[in-house]
Amino acid sequence: MGRQIRKALKVQLVVTLLIALSVGVAGGVHWGISAFFGGLISVLGGLTYGMMLSRANRGSAENALLAMMRAEAAKLLVIVLLLWLVFAEY
Repeated sequence: MGRQIRKALKVQLVVTLLIALSVGVAGGVHWGISAFFGGLISVLGGLTYGMMLSRANRGSAENALLAMMRAEAAKLLVIVLLLWLVFAEY
C-alpha cells in the first residue's frame, strides 16, 4: 500500500480517536464508543480500498478504472457489513 494512503489512514484514525474522546467526555461513554465505531468503520473501509487498489494491475486507463470500481465496491461492502455488525451487537 502506498505511503500516501497509509498516512491518510493514520490521520483519519487519530482524528477518529480525538473526536471519540471528545464526544465521550461531552455525551458519555456510549456516545464515545459509538463515535469510535463509526470512525473505525470508515477507516477500515478506506484500508480495504487502499489495499485492493495497491494490488491491482493498472496497465491501461480501462484497467485502472475497473480496479477503482472494484475497490470502491469492496469498500462499500465492508462498510455495510461492519455497520450491520455494530448495529446488531452494540
